[in-house]
Amino acid sequence: MKYILFIMLFLMLSCSKSNEAYVVEDKNIKMDTNENQSDRLFVTKNVPLPYDYELVRVIPKEPKAYTQGLLFHNGQLYESTGQYGRSSVRIVDHKTGKVLKTKKISPQYFGEGIAIINDKLYMLTWTSRTCFVFDPNSFKEIESFTYPSEGWGLADYGDKLIKSDGSYFLRIIDPETFREEKAITVVLNGRPLTNLNELEYVNGLLYANIYMSDKIAVIEPETGEVLSIIDFGTLRSYEENNKDAEAFNGIAYNPATDTFYVTGKDWLNYFEVKLLFN
Repeated sequence: MKYILFIMLFLMLSCSKSNEAYVVEDKNIKMDTNENQSDRLFVTKNVPLPYDYELVRVIPKEPKAYTQGLLFHNGQLYESTGQYGRSSVRIVDHKTGKVLKTKKISPQYFGEGIAIINDKLYMLTWTSRTCFVFDPNSFKEIESFTYPSEGWGLADYGDKLIKSDGSYFLRIIDPETFREEKAITVVLNGRPLTNLNELEYVNGLLYANIYMSDKIAVIEPETGEVLSIIDFGTLRSYEENNKDAEAFNGIAYNPATDTFYVTGKDWLNYFEVKLLFN
């Protein structure tokens, strides 16, 4: 057994830019158990995949912003925040972190993920199972929808929306009716991966925060296969004096710079990062 563990540790440490194997082992990532499968999981894909990141810039963030959703639209950074009585949707200056525009959500709702499609901003709520639709410029409410499962993450997905609810399902949603058209099971080496949270769809790949870890899963959305895991744990060093810092959460892709912005719930910084591909 010790020999096997040594081999596994060696393989995990030897993952590099040229290596197609991706390893994840995290007690916070809950998966269905199967006696025939190893606890250490390898995923191989013969296409360029993000495997790590380099830090480009640290941007100060407004304190007490419990980040749930993050996205770029028309060159502007949008953010949704959660907690009862603190939930909002806002536009943030991505260079300075200054909040430019805010719409507060009624204190009975716990805000969750956001997405913009067809010039409409969709905002989920957690257990109220209500999606609010706003004008992305004025934040005027246009309409609202209800849905059967909890609301966690949301992203545009072509002409559809894709939604997470903390389970191992991703749900394809018609933005006109907010009805579920299809459910995709997310699997890591054949085993369901739960705690999927904030989502971002970029160049055919879906990026998903894994709640209560500092990791992002890179998913092939058509099949639900997890192709890669990126560990952002080193960013926590910037939050070490922040006693309120909670889960790592928030992914936004800026096409103008080909960089991502990531952060966490009640973190004090946004981080602009460049993903590294094999």
